[in-house]
Amino acid sequence: MLWNPCNEKRGRAEGTASDPLDRSGNVVTAAYYRHSAALSLEGIEPLIYDALKQVALQHPPLGPIVKSMVHFVQLQDGRDEEVDALVEEQQNMGFQQTYEQGWRLLIAYTYKQSTVSDLIVCFVVHEPLKDRFCGGLAFHRSFLAALLFASEVNPSSQQTKEHSHFTSIRSLSKMSRSRSRALTGQSRFRTITLGTRETTRLLDISSSSKTNLTGVIQAALVASLFANLPSEITTLYAEGRMSHGEFHSLGGNMANTNTSPCFSYIETHKRQELTTASVWNEARRIHSATKAQLARKKEKAQIDSSQDRKRTKEVDTRDTMEVTMGVNVIVSNMGTFRYHKQPDSQQQQSWQAGTIICGNGGTELGATLSITLVVGEDECLTIGFSWSDSIIEEVWLDQVILTLRKAIEEILYTSGTTKGPLISDALPWGGSMSRLVYLVRDLMLE
Repeated sequence: MLWNPCNEKRGRAEGTASDPLDRSGNVVTAAYYRHSAALSLEGIEPLIYDALKQVALQHPPLGPIVKSMVHFVQLQDGRDEEVDALVEEQQNMGFQQTYEQGWRLLIAYTYKQSTVSDLIVCFVVHEPLKDRFCGGLAFHRSFLAALLFASEVNPSSQQTKEHSHFTSIRSLSKMSRSRSRALTGQSRFRTITLGTRETTRLLDISSSSKTNLTGVIQAALVASLFANLPSEITTLYAEGRMSHGEFHSLGGNMANTNTSPCFSYIETHKRQELTTASVWNEARRIHSATKAQLARKKEKAQIDSSQDRKRTKEVDTRDTMEVTMGVNVIVSNMGTFRYHKQPDSQQQQSWQAGTIICGNGGTELGATLSITLVVGEDECLTIGFSWSDSIIEEVWLDQVILTLRKAIEEILYTSGTTKGPLISDALPWGGSMSRLVYLVRDLMLE
């Protein structure tokens, strides 16, 4: 296990690197894209660059687009485990100071019969610099819109041509090792994805039960951690970070919608027996405490605004997302990815987005375990787990993830959802080929 919250230090040395790019850890937001028809590799490349230039115009901090900031990577089969490994690798890979400006774009694909129809687009931002750029979901919304526009304006680029040589996944691994910084431990990453039906049901019952998705997952996760920790550990500290929708439902306002999450809170959790009832009670307690905390913050912001004689229609009650020391786990809800077609558009889009994956390998979080929640365009919830292998053993975290999966299954079952595998939907794309591997691993852990 390695990790013991009782021995965890309540603070860290606040040394500042001379160059921000020397600090390890990246935030990765990956999205599955599908084109309605197979394209040649050479046909895709100009579309990517054209779309990226349009995104940079909408988000000026991204700066000028340099070709070397975009990497094309060939996957072996695109299974879940391979995509998780790719995100993990990007969390740890350093940046070239000569041309990379704190972010890069990775285009991953599986190569079949000289054409490609499915892509995995990874927007990678160095964690200390993330506030300079747009959020991951905002980037992908802009990128999808720009990709659709580029495909309509320049359809000739989609004609089949002999493709050029792109980076293979093995070459990328060598690049990662050569560009990695000095780390106290490697940032690891893994995901689990719920099907569309289960995701919709979980969102519905969270709202009807006077709580939200962040609170439910946080409560279930903490209970799963307790179930796999020694009995003498009776307290855990968790930080929850709400999505825009959850924030608005509590009466919060925000000035900038390009970043997510937008409000955080800290809860102290005491050991309880892992039952569906205890999870729901803890989730409601989190929700009530957060609502009260937001109300106090909003009142204080209004008073400060009045004292400063600032006349504004809305008071921005977002949190500043400062570094939190002594937190055992962070649960961040990135929200839901939705792309709205133009009202006059009657035909099917040439490009569509699917599953979304978010991973945070940043070391500034001050937490042992970082969890990200995001609902993709396919309406499937993906839970991403980021941790340091110098603190947590993979085998132990496997057991925690298995416990959490069972807890979510029980929540859905007791709420009226037909009992069955957690991943019951056949995803149109987004890596459903490896579900059998997870089932076999779960049986082995049991």
